[in-house]
Amino acid sequence: MHRIFRLLWLGVLLILTVPLGLGTSLAHAEEGEVHGKDTDSFPFSQIAWAQKNNADLSLSPIQPSSLTTAAMMTDIFHKLDVQMPREVEGQYQVGVPVARIAAAWLPGDLLYYGDSHPNNRQQMWVSVVVDQEHIAYAGPEQSIVYRSMKEVNRRYPLLGVRRVLSQTDRMRFSLVLRAGNYIGVPYVLGARYGQTNTFDCSSFIKTIYAKEGISLPRVSRQQAKVGERISQQELRVGDLLFFTGKQSRRQIAHVAMYAGSGLMIHTYGKGGVQYTAINHPIWRQRFVMARRVVK
Repeated sequence: MHRIFRLLWLGVLLILTVPLGLGTSLAHAEEGEVHGKDTDSFPFSQIAWAQKNNADLSLSPIQPSSLTTAAMMTDIFHKLDVQMPREVEGQYQVGVPVARIAAAWLPGDLLYYGDSHPNNRQQMWVSVVVDQEHIAYAGPEQSIVYRSMKEVNRRYPLLGVRRVLSQTDRMRFSLVLRAGNYIGVPYVLGARYGQTNTFDCSSFIKTIYAKEGISLPRVSRQQAKVGERISQQELRVGDLLFFTGKQSRRQIAHVAMYAGSGLMIHTYGKGGVQYTAINHPIWRQRFVMARRVVK
């Protein structure tokens, strides 16, 4: 059964990625490129892409699928090391209930909707809060849907709200989504901190963390002194990875953020902000340490 759900979800994502342009290269690193086909099952990149492009299509008249929306949430929470049931009914029993008032909702909260008959749990489907005004879910025959809460609430009856993530995990969730919004922003060595038109590696990381209220030093070798040192086997979404440069030998000269699924997000070379596999031979050779800032 686990395999069937996984295959169905991957099949849906393969279809859903085409409208958003993920069939072409999503990210390209000079040393360790990652193409769209390698991130088709990576939910954070899908949501961030939809969010960045404000995929504000009219709501489909077809009820979103209980199966595919639940599978999406299972995948997202798995990346955050949180285990979830695979069926939407089981997910509805996890966590703690939250008031059905939008002002009370936080990123990562789960909103459960039904069709025109609110008590019909067989038609229940689930979405995730992305920010104060938007949610995301797997839509029928479309890429992952990023939609205004108000718009969805006008069309579908809200059955309940559940909070599964801890404060720390919510921050990890927000960090990786926020970072994904900057995919493709050009790399410029020494880019001025405080603007988001260009980044270098450390200004990018400093910007992402600052949005979550965490102040980091400006340069990577100073950032490498913050937080707790961890092994690669302990990596979680939002952890920092530090590397030497081409010419720096043992000196730290580059920083990236772990994004889950064996990928890191950083800015480097012609590709600008991009996803890169952490096990690429060149980056593996340059790896110095990983550190945990979000605890």
